[in-house]
Amino acid sequence: MNITLEQLTQDNYIYAEGINREDISEDWVDTAATIMEINEYGREHNYIGHTFLARLEEKYVGLILVIYDSRIKQYGQREKRQIGRT
Repeated sequence: MNITLEQLTQDNYIYAEGINREDISEDWVDTAATIMEINEYGREHNYIGHTFLARLEEKYVGLILVIYDSRIKQYGQREKRQIGRT
């Protein structure tokens, strides 16, 4: 199984819209349109994190938001391993 993450952009948004999410109620998950709106808002306001399209082999299967710890930029490789351990 080969899963690839592609950063969500205006160019590949059409693939996000094509993901079949009929089995999950919108009470539990956001639509692709809402996710794209949140993604653009975050980008425009320089929020940390990125939204990705998940692709299984050649089929787009999901969306994922990854938020990273901005403190990592401040430290070297050795200190990265210590973040979150204290």
